[in-house]
Amino acid sequence: ARSITVPLIEIQQQADLVQPDSEHDHQNMTTTAITESAAILMYLCESKPEQMGDLYGKPGTLRKASIDSYLHWHHSNTRILGNIASSYLIEGRQKSDAERAQHPVEIHKILRRLEQGWLAEPRSGTTQPFIAEGPIPSIADLLCYDEI
Repeated sequence: ARSITVPLIEIQQQADLVQPDSEHDHQNMTTTAITESAAILMYLCESKPEQMGDLYGKPGTLRKASIDSYLHWHHSNTRILGNIASSYLIEGRQKSDAERAQHPVEIHKILRRLEQGWLAEPRSGTTQPFIAEGPIPSIADLLCYDEI
């Protein structure tokens, strides 16, 4: 699976977004690396909400619960698309003909789940533009669109 990795040094250089709020935070920043793209985005949204807007939803809201729900599903579903693509692009990751024959089936299944599940408007059955209901995209949308 492809993931976005932001080395600790890059996080520290984003002084306008990430400032330690206490000595404890400063100590943790020098020893803790956040390497999963969803975790990085969640951290930035929660630690600097005034700069990140409503990309993650406010604590205790259905928007945040919907985003969290998608992020958990995304980790073991939408990321399959990246694995499939890498099997065609990265030397040494080639698959057998039988495995490749299953790729269109897997891709269709995942995209159908996105359209009929995550993007379906529950009351009308039509599709909505974003994964978490609302007028703007969320970090769930950013991660989903990156994989597609």
